[in-house]
Amino acid sequence: MMGMFGFLHPDESRTFRGERWLRICLRTAHLVGTAGLGGAFLYQAPKEAWLPYLILTIASGSVSVVLEIW
Repeated sequence: MMGMFGFLHPDESRTFRGERWLRICLRTAHLVGTAGLGGAFLYQAPKEAWLPYLILTIASGSVSVVLEIW
């Protein structure tokens, strides 16, 4: 497939060694970040307590989306 969509829809499936474990680690990090944000919300923690969880959630979710698109 040629053109602009050739990158998004390759002829062969792309994969790499360790992809399954990377996805598992990203999913786990995303769940830890989400749980940390939920706990911080429920206990009305200060910003310094929940900011690392927010960064972890956004970063792991973004990498997961990019990996899925790739």
